[in-house]
Amino acid sequence: MRRTWAYPDFTKSYELGPEHKATVEEALRAVTVEPARQHELDAWLGSIEPGKVADFVLLGANPLDCDPAKVGDPTQISKIVVIETFLNGKPTGVSH
Repeated sequence: MRRTWAYPDFTKSYELGPEHKATVEEALRAVTVEPARQHELDAWLGSIEPGKVADFVLLGANPLDCDPAKVGDPTQISKIVVIETFLNGKPTGVSH
């Protein structure tokens, strides 16, 4: 099931029906490649490719391993540790 929150109370979550199910890859694309494309910025950001702005996050684990198709648990994605964040290819010093 896919969990979400509703404005203005983000403290309560609820499950959407199975027709709203998304794979982990679809969810990652929904916060990277797709917004860049929708805002016509995909020539510069949204994916890691030569010539694009190097803004990215280094994670302690691969979120794709949390996909149920790989016998993973998508509820564990939020527990993946952020090792470092990079802006324009340079570390920001921000980690968790």
